[in-house]
Amino acid sequence: MKFDPNNPQPPDPNTEEGKKIIEATKGLYESVGKLVVYFSVIETSLFTFLGSLWHVPLPVAKALYSDLRVDAAISTARRLVAARQQEFGENWIEKEIERWMDYTFTQLATINGIRNHIVHHGVMGMRDIENPVVTNRMRARAEFHVKEISISRQEVDAMQEDLGGIVIILAVIGTVPLRPQMAIEAFEQLKKVPPWKYKSPLQGGKKDKGQNKAPNPPPTPQASTA
Repeated sequence: MKFDPNNPQPPDPNTEEGKKIIEATKGLYESVGKLVVYFSVIETSLFTFLGSLWHVPLPVAKALYSDLRVDAAISTARRLVAARQQEFGENWIEKEIERWMDYTFTQLATINGIRNHIVHHGVMGMRDIENPVVTNRMRARAEFHVKEISISRQEVDAMQEDLGGIVIILAVIGTVPLRPQMAIEAFEQLKKVPPWKYKSPLQGGKKDKGQNKAPNPPPTPQASTA
């Protein structure tokens, strides 16, 4: 049974189909709740990362960074890295910080976009258990403004796993500006981080064999290339 946005009806808990829909909905919403809550960890991680890129006293860091949400924190980090390259030169360490940051922020921005879409528009289509959809169709001003993203519980769980990896990567590359002598060791550690598990349809992902194939992390150059 498909969901009809023009005539939404709650599932009947007295039927087998209704019970399946209710259980699937509970499972998906449980995963969505965990994902949304985990973003507090992400914002704390971003705050710490920004402070490591350009060291300032903690009260100053709080004044500059404490109110930044994910999109603004990403933009600020990119500006700080560009400033570091102007100040310290585009040596291999600075380039590696930028490459790992780009690799990480691309995935974070994708997941943050999905999170925002879920929060603002909700999940519809749970009557089609295999293909729940996040859509703005109910509020879109015109058909060409409609955005629909298929989202399953497995995909939401994959996003949360990726967020855990993002926290690890930011923590590791955040140590490099503070202890550049440990740069080679830090970048070697990052090779152990698993590839991304979630690939959004917005990135060209499909619900088929290629769905969980993540891009390779950027390679780490040797110190001799400095």
